[in-house]
Amino acid sequence: MQSEPDIHPSTLPHHPAWDLLEEVLEEGGGCLLILDSQDHFARAGTSFLERFQLQQERAAGRCLADLIGPDLARALLEGEDVWLPGAGGEGPPQLFRVRRREVLSDGRQILALVMRRPSPTLAPWEHEDAGLEALPVPFLWLDTEGRIAWSNRHFLELSQRTEKEVRKKPWWGFLPKREREGVEALWRDRRQRPDPWKLESRILLPNGIELPVRLHLQGVTGGCLVTFQEASRERRLRSELVELQKDHFRAQEMAHIGTWSWDLRQGIFRLSQQACRIYDLNSGYFQGHESDLEKLPFHAEDREFVLQALRKAKEEHHLQSLRFRVVNRQGRIRTVELEARLERDIDGKPVRLFGTLRDITHLSKTERELQLLARAIEQTSDAIVVTDVKGHITYVNPAFCKITGFQESEALGRPASLLSSGLHEPEFYRDLWQTILDGRPWMGMFTNRRKDGSLYREEASITPVLGDHGVIEHFVMVARDATAQHQWEEQIQQIQRMESAGRLASGVAHDFNNLLTPILGYAEIMLYDTSPGDTGFKELDEIRKAAERAKEMVGKLRAIGREQPLKMEVMDPNLVIRGLEDMLRRSLRDDVVFELQLAEDLPNIHADSLQLERVLVNLAINAQDSMPDGGTLRILSKTASLDRRFVRTHPGAHPGLQVELVIEDSGQGMAPEVLKHAFEPFYTTKEEGTGLGLAIVHGIIQQHGGHIQIETGLGHGTCFHLYLPAVQAQANPHRPIGQQKFINGHQRRALVVDDDASVVELLQAVLQSAGFAVETASGGEQVLERRQQGPIPVDLLITDVVMPKMSGLDLEKKLREFHPEMKVLFTSGYFDIQRYRIRKGPQHAFLAKPFNMKELTSAIRGLMESQV
Repeated sequence: MQSEPDIHPSTLPHHPAWDLLEEVLEEGGGCLLILDSQDHFARAGTSFLERFQLQQERAAGRCLADLIGPDLARALLEGEDVWLPGAGGEGPPQLFRVRRREVLSDGRQILALVMRRPSPTLAPWEHEDAGLEALPVPFLWLDTEGRIAWSNRHFLELSQRTEKEVRKKPWWGFLPKREREGVEALWRDRRQRPDPWKLESRILLPNGIELPVRLHLQGVTGGCLVTFQEASRERRLRSELVELQKDHFRAQEMAHIGTWSWDLRQGIFRLSQQACRIYDLNSGYFQGHESDLEKLPFHAEDREFVLQALRKAKEEHHLQSLRFRVVNRQGRIRTVELEARLERDIDGKPVRLFGTLRDITHLSKTERELQLLARAIEQTSDAIVVTDVKGHITYVNPAFCKITGFQESEALGRPASLLSSGLHEPEFYRDLWQTILDGRPWMGMFTNRRKDGSLYREEASITPVLGDHGVIEHFVMVARDATAQHQWEEQIQQIQRMESAGRLASGVAHDFNNLLTPILGYAEIMLYDTSPGDTGFKELDEIRKAAERAKEMVGKLRAIGREQPLKMEVMDPNLVIRGLEDMLRRSLRDDVVFELQLAEDLPNIHADSLQLERVLVNLAINAQDSMPDGGTLRILSKTASLDRRFVRTHPGAHPGLQVELVIEDSGQGMAPEVLKHAFEPFYTTKEEGTGLGLAIVHGIIQQHGGHIQIETGLGHGTCFHLYLPAVQAQANPHRPIGQQKFINGHQRRALVVDDDASVVELLQAVLQSAGFAVETASGGEQVLERRQQGPIPVDLLITDVVMPKMSGLDLEKKLREFHPEMKVLFTSGYFDIQRYRIRKGPQHAFLAKPFNMKELTSAIRGLMESQV
């Protein structure tokens, strides 16, 4: 395999780090030499060229041994200490320490040799690596992926990390989490550009503090150069802090705060008298070798941690603040804090660690409590706002930002009225301010406005905060978003109103049914015996028609009360919708566009197809009325899965797989006040409306075990969402209705029991005309009294379900003992069959009041012809 060609000086990319390093080395009397992968000369600093009297262009590409001699070249390449010619090639030789730096340039390996004269006062093993460490600013060298290839000690001190902690780590990993993704993207976009760029950011210290810095980045071939500079304000504050720390140190001595020192050259460790008191040592002053540190009364769990930190401090000449526990002679545990500073001699060599030691047991407990309180405030789901006495915001927690949509920077300094919705009267705010200015807490509900303009309900308490002199200095508000709770309460109230209306409608329908049954029945009997030309035929027919219309009104009341009889069967809802398509298209105006969007593979539902059609037609007509100038009506079907979270916020809904039918229009929409009463009976916005349409729709959907929801807004149309429980059963095939047959009651005996005499007389007349032998009673107890006098033959029992003293169900049980083959037809003005648990089968049937002759004769015929 052929090796890559050597790097020629003309192709070696100019790296700004070399200029910066050369300048630093030249000022310190050092030299810089860069070689290619074959140890050929590529670039050198001015000092190196002058010492060997070389020219940059002529030396480029030549073997190093040819330029300076094989022995010296070997020593440089192996990183040994070397003697180089004096300045200008004429002075006495000087000793230099060599450091090898292998780096990538344009994807290929090159070698940088950094030479610096060691201090004559230092032993060879005490020499520090001068190379890139000599850069006077925090400095990073990045590879092509943004990982830290090298860092100088200034960056380690700035970031408060070790070389091991930063080596090969992405450089943006030391920034706050919120900035990392954006900075990484920006770096990848600009890393290969030749022009330098600057970035304002923060260094995240291990203790969580964010240090503002200004970054200077220079993208180069094979990597990137990054230098750091603390922001001017922070740099000034840092300088001022140094002076304050000096004064603070002296003040601690005067205040008998313990001090300690560690002579790094002699290994002597000293404690002041106050420090000994904190450690509870017998001696008033402690001095010993560093090995005596183990004699200090550290807590068993903290001992190794503290000793390792101190040993590391000696090696790295740096010690961060330490907190640890000590145990005194009485066994009491105290928490202490150790602070340290490094002192250097005139040559910059570290000579001593010096610091303070203080007992922070009570302070530590207070800090933990304050931290807990701060975390609780920051993490609570309630919004917390602090204002000054004029109502200007001085603090908000994250929950406030989440609820209102305002960022902290957008809220601070602004009046709390920035949330005002304008819906409260001036008296509301006047009473609020009067209360809190009097020093009393205020509690109540707000309707406020978020940043995006949406309204929300808020349950809040505002408490005055008094200063040391009893004067109000701030107000603190704790508020909870009560929008969902308020909506829930409104929905519950609406459900309760609907249930009350349903019970009222059910009671009215029951009594009305008992009145309509004889009216409709007798009218039909009289019409049967009258010809169209006879006197009174027309009047009787009008009575029948009026009774039929009244029956329809009872059916509407029945639907509102959710007690109408349903003919439930398993069906495909898409078939019901498609069956209505032609009728709806013919019924709607020409300026209304009708669209269907039906999902495939829709699950079946258990429903009454006629009632489902009634719901869809009703909503379609309402949609047309809401679009006087035309628009679009769209009916959709799809599968929906309602989870428990949806159910919790939508009273009446049930979890699980549902079929969702959507009826959507582009009409005028509903105002909030109209939406609030949309399903209430007799509430209407139409001049000629009855107010029963949506109430009936609501009743039918509820009776099917479903849920209905409205999305609307003025000028934004209306969308009804109908949720019906899905079933796994197959749809029932359609069965055509046979021809009506005449009832033959010859040689059969019927018993009619009802507490309404008019209903009894009607049934008696119908049955006798069909050939039945009929016996009647006004209640079950009357039948049993007669039974004691002798047998009562019964082939057919027609009885009301709900009667005083004894129900029709109880009567049927007692008579069944004597007539096991008896057929029973139950009737009632109450329509919740499930509540009465009426038996189903060939011996039982149910007929809701009011009924016409066709329904009555059909029910009797079905019973009498059924086989047991």
